[in-house]
Amino acid sequence: TSELLFMKGKARLLMVLAALSPLCLQARGIADVLEKLKSVGTFDTEATFTVTLPSREDDVTYRLRVAQTPTPADTLAPCSYLIRWELDTPSGPAQGWTSYFQGNLYSYRDHRLREYHTSWDPAPFGVTGRNEAAASTGNGVQRTAQFTSLLPSFLAEELSAMVADTLYTVSDPKETTCDGIPALKVDAIMTVGGETVQEKNYWFDSKTGAPLRIDT
Repeated sequence: TSELLFMKGKARLLMVLAALSPLCLQARGIADVLEKLKSVGTFDTEATFTVTLPSREDDVTYRLRVAQTPTPADTLAPCSYLIRWELDTPSGPAQGWTSYFQGNLYSYRDHRLREYHTSWDPAPFGVTGRNEAAASTGNGVQRTAQFTSLLPSFLAEELSAMVADTLYTVSDPKETTCDGIPALKVDAIMTVGGETVQEKNYWFDSKTGAPLRIDT
């Protein structure tokens, strides 16, 4: 598990509207959450990312600083970003970072810097031939870098895909609080063959739409 801190014909018509009303309200509620999430814009915050592993007695906790700037013209990713992380290990703190902008990605980990550029080789970005648009929903290095899924722009894409996927049931946003902040909570459950295979819980700031917490 992991954690990150919506007359006869007339009577018949009314009955149909009454039956459809909850679904319509739910769709509108999710749409509102997505609209706010997509409009978060420039985002810069600190976070903790905790992973619980059956093979370990203690949780693994990353200390993060994540920042994004939306880039609508970029067909490879919805935003440019800088992600810094720090992790305590038996040999001392480990640190690293990843930065992406306009077809360029730099990643520092284990005292080693890696860099990728579409001008050098577009393949790592999921680009085939000259069709950069094909990478906009692909699995290139700019999209699979660690912790990118915590950024609002990527979260908006993830949640939108869940809403459109019949394997997922996405709940109506529920008003609640998260660390004292008014929030909207959304639950997404993936079911295959009648069995729940994945569940995610999201908390978003009611006012700004920014993510506050994610549990999986």
